[in-house]
Amino acid sequence: MRTYFNHSSLNKITVFQSITHKKRTFTILVFFPENVKVKILKKLGILYGDQSTTLYLDIIKLLEEYTTASTTQPMKESREETFKNKFSFRDILLNTYANSIQGDESAPLEVLNDFSSRYLRHIVNGCHILPFYSWDTDRGFSVLNYYTVDPRNGSWDQFTALADVFDILMVDCVLNHASLDNPIVQGALIGNEKFQNYVIIFEDADKPSEEDLLKITRARPYPVLTKFFIVDTGNNVIATFNEPPEGRIVRNGWVWTTFSRPNNPDGSVATRQVDLNLKNPKVLLEIINLILFYISKGASWIRLDAIGYLWKKVGTNCLHLPETHLFIEVLTAIFQNLEPFNTVLISEVNEPQDRALQYLGSVKEPKSDMIYLFTHFPLAVHAVLTGSAKYYNEWLPSLKVAKGRLFVSVLGTHDGMGMKPIGNWLPEPEKEKLQRILLQEHGALANYAKLPGGEKIVYELCSTPWNFINQDSTPECFELNLNRYLAVFALGLMIKGVPSIYINGLLGIPNNKDVLDENRTINRQILNVKEVISKLKNERSQMSRVMNALLKLISLRKNEKAFDPNGSFKVLNLNDSVISVVLFASTSPDKIIALVNVSDSQKSLDIEYNQIGFQKSPMTDLLTNKKYKIPPNGDLLSITLSAYQICWLR
Repeated sequence: MRTYFNHSSLNKITVFQSITHKKRTFTILVFFPENVKVKILKKLGILYGDQSTTLYLDIIKLLEEYTTASTTQPMKESREETFKNKFSFRDILLNTYANSIQGDESAPLEVLNDFSSRYLRHIVNGCHILPFYSWDTDRGFSVLNYYTVDPRNGSWDQFTALADVFDILMVDCVLNHASLDNPIVQGALIGNEKFQNYVIIFEDADKPSEEDLLKITRARPYPVLTKFFIVDTGNNVIATFNEPPEGRIVRNGWVWTTFSRPNNPDGSVATRQVDLNLKNPKVLLEIINLILFYISKGASWIRLDAIGYLWKKVGTNCLHLPETHLFIEVLTAIFQNLEPFNTVLISEVNEPQDRALQYLGSVKEPKSDMIYLFTHFPLAVHAVLTGSAKYYNEWLPSLKVAKGRLFVSVLGTHDGMGMKPIGNWLPEPEKEKLQRILLQEHGALANYAKLPGGEKIVYELCSTPWNFINQDSTPECFELNLNRYLAVFALGLMIKGVPSIYINGLLGIPNNKDVLDENRTINRQILNVKEVISKLKNERSQMSRVMNALLKLISLRKNEKAFDPNGSFKVLNLNDSVISVVLFASTSPDKIIALVNVSDSQKSLDIEYNQIGFQKSPMTDLLTNKKYKIPPNGDLLSITLSAYQICWLR
């Protein structure tokens, strides 16, 4: 290790090289110039008081442990330049569980590798693998051990091998909570000094008042505090949420559980996810260590799960608190200097868009590199189910402030379709109409949450992407259903950002008809790889037709600079049923008119050359290769779109 010191150890500058990944060696840099060091110390001081100086040195020490010496000099690019080099119009991610497709012989991670190599290589260049660590509930998000791959999924070597197929590997950093049986949580609850204050505990005497508890914004309609028992079994001491029939209870108390669950049918407690206490600086160190560990295994994009609930302060709503934003700013300051062109921090904020956008920060105070764009999908589904482009067109200009720094879920996620991100973009009657159509006609299931004060609301609707957009039983021909589906996907590809597609969306899977352990399981099927391949070989099957059509759109997008996330766009408002946008590249004159008819009937529209800023020249639809000649008279180009037709004019 080569280190350099100025007058104080706080001025230490470390430069190092690490990690051979995809047969390339990435240069990792820790270069904390004076202004960055001062900024980090100031933010740590606000969060951790007089522990900040020691914590800063511990962070530097932790970074060094993942490194080897190098003489590489620090990069000088500005923050905006860094953004421009991190994302490209060629980027698109697959979102999948490790075992969404599995076989009878190979480990699921190996099956995912084989499937992706066979069907997605050179088309989908990134993969977000949902939690594949050891877990007990919530399909991976109740983590038993952050540092181990669940043996049912495979090994770290099999995870790293995915880098031979994908340029981008993305993982979840589940930093808000861990399983009750995670050694960190168990140690904190039973009183292990090493894990003291790693979770938020109350005794009966200091338990928050009911008034304060009602102020808390809840992602679930169940209590935020769960009673725990410390039990001496005779062999060891354990923490449990269920009062044991046998064994001596040493003590009991209450622990913070943001993502509590309803009790099991037999009355036993089903809640497993215990919130970590980020007020403890040792927990911050654990999070940084975890991200570094994932980077060492080949991950470059890190999803900060449930980040809005991170910081707890009794007497507030405990959501989007200033301390949460400071925490992200600290992580960003560290990792943007650690590896400017590789590590991407993504905040998962399933909230109204104005709240989510705050997690991007600014050039002066950068926060996350990207956020999820949860508003797009429900508005796009509303558009194709009602035939109205009005609300989607009104929403689109609001994205300009993000400057392309968006992570777009184009066809659903592993969770439900969030209702809160819709915000005020749909009037309440339209929001209720959307919910009614999906619940009554499309087989969706509702999950609920509580607002401060206790009001119960629909938090999300659960369904596969296919059944959000199409009914199971319908007299419509499959071609119309497919085109409606593609219309929603094309809208997501059109947005300036990095698109992501959930594997069930890619395959056009209908809702799970099996008995469900929870509503979200309707969209979390485990598919047999032989059956999937058999269907994909059949060119007439729904799965084959859906995936091939989606991959064709992706392939076209990856070749067009006008989809550059750093470019600009202009909404045209040409027709009440057509979403129409001009897309501009950032570094070239390339531009495209993107048109999507969201109705089930033919629509005609006129495009005025002066309005779109195009010279009067022939245009070609990239999807059909149809050519539109220069109008012989006047400045209008007339186009007719069939039901749900997509048209990309260049």
